[in-house]
Amino acid sequence: MRQKENTADDSRTEQLKNEMAALEELREELEQAESIGDTRLSELFHEARTADTDIYSGATCILGLEDEAYPTDVIKTRPGEHLRDNPGFAAVSCPAKPFMTSERFVDIVDEQLWSIIDSKQNTLMTLQD
Repeated sequence: MRQKENTADDSRTEQLKNEMAALEELREELEQAESIGDTRLSELFHEARTADTDIYSGATCILGLEDEAYPTDVIKTRPGEHLRDNPGFAAVSCPAKPFMTSERFVDIVDEQLWSIIDSKQNTLMTLQD
């Protein structure tokens, strides 16, 4: 029984490490990009900047993971709305802000990516205890 638990923990540990590496890679891509349009989160930026603020509060990007993090869906969200059946391994959101600068977008998303990475790191440390 103990062997089975260790195998599951090892698998979960490896998955968390892969997820954190993919999120870090996405952070670096955003920081180094000359244009948000050249990044995997360009659709999130577009949806947040063009969302009708009378209807939508922002946009959320669901992230999947294969060899790298990739957007599986970008959804405009209404005030008070929650994504219940998130099929991805992570999600980042951006408030609806017409004419938002790319620098502001990077700041908002970078903060969320760091938070997700930190949460996964805490889970990893718990598994390793």
